[in-house]
Amino acid sequence: MTPIATVERDAKLEGKNMFMILAPRAVPTGPPKFTQPHHDAAATAAASAAIDAKAEREEKKADTAAQNGATEGVISSA
Repeated sequence: MTPIATVERDAKLEGKNMFMILAPRAVPTGPPKFTQPHHDAAATAAASAAIDAKAEREEKKADTAAQNGATEGVISSA
């Protein structure tokens, strides 16, 4: 807890409950907890193109299955 908080009161056990009072450090050590990764435009465009290509392949696969009359999970009672 030392890198992110200072202990104001030590741990105290009362029955099944344990209490400890912490305060945030004025200047936390270590990297920030929530950082946004830096993306360049080319990487973002490439990732978007890959997602679009995958969606198109899945749509084409579904169309082919529909044309072939494939029915998944349907039990015929004959």
